[in-house]
Amino acid sequence: MLTRIFETHAHMDSPCYAGDLDAVMNKQKELGVNGIITSGSELPSSKRSVELADKYDFVYATVGIYPNETANLPEDYIEQLRTMAKNSSKVVAIGEIGMDYGFEGHPDPAIQEKCFREQLELAIELDLPVVIHDRDADEDTLRIIKDYNIRGEIH
Repeated sequence: MLTRIFETHAHMDSPCYAGDLDAVMNKQKELGVNGIITSGSELPSSKRSVELADKYDFVYATVGIYPNETANLPEDYIEQLRTMAKNSSKVVAIGEIGMDYGFEGHPDPAIQEKCFREQLELAIELDLPVVIHDRDADEDTLRIIKDYNIRGEIH
């Protein structure tokens, strides 16, 4: 049996788990998983991730807007993320944020960058690490993060 395993990037709010999430979580514990960080990728999934973290003692959450979800955000999206992060001690990072040019029809890079920068600033304000997503956007991602004193992980 594995012991002391910590899953650092999961999407436990996925609909594929909805029917038997309690069984999935119990199985994770049985297999030796001591912790799971479930990542938000837009406002509803960030909210669900926080709810899961608050429900399960070994689950933690990130809140954030995935780069391919940056078009058509409400004006108050940063305030919504801030509120989620401040209202739960189980929120451990801002993410999944970043830049993604890997999909046809991706949001305009300027929109992605604006949202990425706003979330990096939120992470600094809240003294939280970041979970950065980068697909086919290495140069822009690195150019942007050089402007900030952040900590976290990138994939």
